[in-house]
Amino acid sequence: MPHLTGSLQQRSHTEDGGKKVIFPGPYGRFQYGGKVMVDPVTGSPWARKGARKVLTDRPLQYSNPQVTDHWFDTAKARNGDYWIAGVKQRGGGG
Repeated sequence: MPHLTGSLQQRSHTEDGGKKVIFPGPYGRFQYGGKVMVDPVTGSPWARKGARKVLTDRPLQYSNPQVTDHWFDTAKARNGDYWIAGVKQRGGGG
């Protein structure tokens, strides 16, 4: 997950008894999607006040090479077996 200032993490919250982590949009949406969003009139990522940004096909350029878009999928691929083992252990199935 991108972490430059921590603002995405600071604005996140959980729902459904902690089963869902919600990252606010549109900032969370474009960070997770990994695509640049721009002001439709100016074409700039720095939108005018009140403008609603639109999605482009341009990939975001993250400053940290370890950061990926769709970070849940990346984390699941790396840690899925560990997560499952932990759930089984806590649930009495492993």
